[in-house]
Amino acid sequence: SLCSSFSDLNNSARNLSGGVAPLSWQEDWKLGLLIFSWVSSIAGPDGINAAKSLGSLLLASGLAGSLHGALDNADNVYVTSLFLPAPSMALTVASTARTNDWSYTDLLSDRLEAMMPILPSL
Repeated sequence: SLCSSFSDLNNSARNLSGGVAPLSWQEDWKLGLLIFSWVSSIAGPDGINAAKSLGSLLLASGLAGSLHGALDNADNVYVTSLFLPAPSMALTVASTARTNDWSYTDLLSDRLEAMMPILPSL
């Protein structure tokens, strides 16, 4: 889920002495991408347009070498979180922004639609 992903990223930023490790742009980048995947999947057509723009930007950045190593430490839980929303998120979204007939399948469809323009750049 999103909360456990945040927790994992936050825990990875802690060093053995209990302090905060130096800033890592790769960890910040992964967290930003995860947040974008969640927000864009419930934003409707605006989220799709934003995903297309982000996909173009990420592809150009990747081809230029600017994102080298950004996903080196990404495990399969992180990648799964990008493309497959937690089922509990569907209940949250349905109760706040959608009608009662909205389901996990709708959320999954919206997430995949938002992430497909970004996939080639990953």
